[in-house]
Amino acid sequence: MTKNTASTAALSTLDLSTINELGEADVVIKHPVTGAPTGALVTLAGPEHPKRKQLIFTRTRKLRAKFQKSGKVQLDDPEDEEADGVSYLAACTLGWIGFSENGKEIPFSTQAAVDLYTRIGWLRAQINQALEDKENFIEVSAPG
Repeated sequence: MTKNTASTAALSTLDLSTINELGEADVVIKHPVTGAPTGALVTLAGPEHPKRKQLIFTRTRKLRAKFQKSGKVQLDDPEDEEADGVSYLAACTLGWIGFSENGKEIPFSTQAAVDLYTRIGWLRAQINQALEDKENFIEVSAPG
């Protein structure tokens, strides 16, 4: 540490107790054209959620096994990659409210999420972006 860095560090510290990682977060879905909030809300598993971590570990093990078997990076068929991505998004979706089609409510299930994320690209993109945005899963609280 330099002298200037040390004196700056003494003036301000990062109180880690004021930053909390959330296991899950509610994400408001925006209209794909206007960007306005729609009223639909999706609950997503955060990066440290046990279910999401297990999904990532499973995917990583699968990729490593393929590589160890052949010694080469093997690329999957693009359709298989998309289906795998949709399955991952659906598995990271813990619930939702506010979705309907033709006036009929769409109750949450993992299979319903697979169906919607497969058919509706703009929704799939928003869910993917929300999962990647780590700030969705961090909460700041007052010290003490």
